[in-house]
Order: sequence, then structure tokens, then C-alpha cells
Amino acid sequence: MKSNSKIIFVIVLFVVLIGGGIYAGVSHAQKAKSAVSQDTYHPGLSATPPTLGVDTAPVASQNPSITYTGPDAAHQNVTILVYHSFGPMMLKKESKLQSHYRITSEDFDKQMKYLSDNNYHPVTFAELVTSFRNNTPLPEKAVVLSFDDGWKSQYQYALPILEKYKFKGTFFIITNYQGYGAYMTWDDVIALDRAGMDIESHTVHHVNLAKAKTPAQVASELADSKATLEAKLGHPVIALAYPEYGHNPTVDLAVKNAGYLGARAGWAKFSNSIDHIFELKSQEPVNNPNPFLDKRLPDGQ
Repeated sequence: MKSNSKIIFVIVLFVVLIGGGIYAGVSHAQKAKSAVSQDTYHPGLSATPPTLGVDTAPVASQNPSITYTGPDAAHQNVTILVYHSFGPMMLKKESKLQSHYRITSEDFDKQMKYLSDNNYHPVTFAELVTSFRNNTPLPEKAVVLSFDDGWKSQYQYALPILEKYKFKGTFFIITNYQGYGAYMTWDDVIALDRAGMDIESHTVHHVNLAKAKTPAQVASELADSKATLEAKLGHPVIALAYPEYGHNPTVDLAVKNAGYLGARAGWAKFSNSIDHIFELKSQEPVNNPNPFLDKRLPDGQ
């Protein structure tokens, strides 16, 4: 059984990485709600500093040892993976939903080893967005590793494995959760940034923006989280991940007006392009392989 399990994980990651889109069988909204309810949450962190201006993001210098693909060919085939909690199972009983989203260090290491052994090249979400906007090349077999919410377990268990393989990832932070319950402290977030990881926004309170009560609430969630991160990190924040994957054309426009250059959405038919820079699609390589094996995915990379 243990051998079969290893084979399944390799197959799962391979199938995800060759492209395609599927729909999530589990609601991210429920996950967020259960996570906050089981950990101590305190609203009202610190006063919101003024927003820093940003027009462009720096483009990573090209490594001569890596083959780069022209923009049109590269962009549409970049798989954006979404991770949540990491490490061993919690001591207290977890819900099926929590178990579904958790990935052990052993399994995450296997997935990263697969990427390394098969010459995949992780780029940050900010680099992907900048490449779209500047129409610049990306490495062949580029992939984005993104991490939602700012869980402490990401810092404890995922970061060492990313560093082991010299990979970089993008961490989408809920700014009003940091320092409470099972979430990272601001020192952790700053340490990630200093380690070369990409830190971006996941709003202030993890509000589903498509269900927000007023346009003012949407504007506040977008502007305040961006401003807080920029003040903490000392440099521009250019991207957003939609909480619960909730967005619509009105929300997309608000994201643009708040000064973001791109945003990550959820599961859908996989065809990312500059025309959809505020709804770039992503996939979740969770422990349960069924969402990936139930459907045939179209060819990608």
C-alpha cells in the first residue's frame, strides 16, 4: 500500500502539471470558516499605513543555464498550484475538509523532487504577471507554487523544502490574521520575504469579494491589505489571490483600480492570458488524488 501511495502522488502531480482545468469538489469558503473558528482570531491588528505607488514589478534576471520560451507559448502553459496547510496531522481531530487540504512534509518533498528531477522551473506569481505585462519570456516548463492564507505550518514545513530545492514560492497573506492562532507572525512573513519568497495579498479579513456587502468593503479589503504589506515589507505588492476564489467583473475592476497588476482565481478551464490578468486560473494538488484522476486533462507543457 505504501508503494502504491507513492506512485499515486507522482501520477497526481504529473497529471496536474500537464495542464487542464477542473472544478474543485470542495468549498474553499468552508475551509476558511472552519480554520478561523478553531483558532483564536482577533480583529484589528494595526493602523493601516498609506498605500505605496507601483507601476511595474522587477523582472528576474535570466539565468543562462535555463532555456527560456517566448511569451505567447510560455504564458498559457504555466500551471499555478495552490497549497494550504502542511505538516503532520493536528493532535485534535480534523474535519474531512481540513484533512483534504493538508499535505505532509514527505508528500510535499516528493512533489518538489518531481519538479526538480523533471526540470520544472518555479517562478513567482509576481514574475508571471510581470512577464505577461511586459511580454517577456519565461523559463521552459515554468510553474508557480502559491500558498494561501499565511498558515504557520507553511513557514515551518514548506519553506525548508522550498529552500532544499532552491525553489521560490508566492505566499498570499491575510493581513488581519497574522500573529494569531495557527497563522504566521509578521516576523515570519518578513523572514519569508527576506528569503526571496514573493509576498502578496489575500485581503484583510479573507472576505469573499463577490459576496461583499458594499463596494466600499471591497475597496477597503483590497487597499488596506496592500498598504499593510507594503509598509511591513518595504516594497510594492502587485498581486492578489481571491479569497474563496470569489470574484466577478466588478470585483476584477476594483482590483485593478486598487493598484494591483494581476490576480489569481480558482479552478476553471485552463487558458491563462494577458486578457485575463485579473483572473489567472490555478489548481490544487491536495492529498486526495480523485479530483485529478476523474477527468482527462488537455495537454499542456
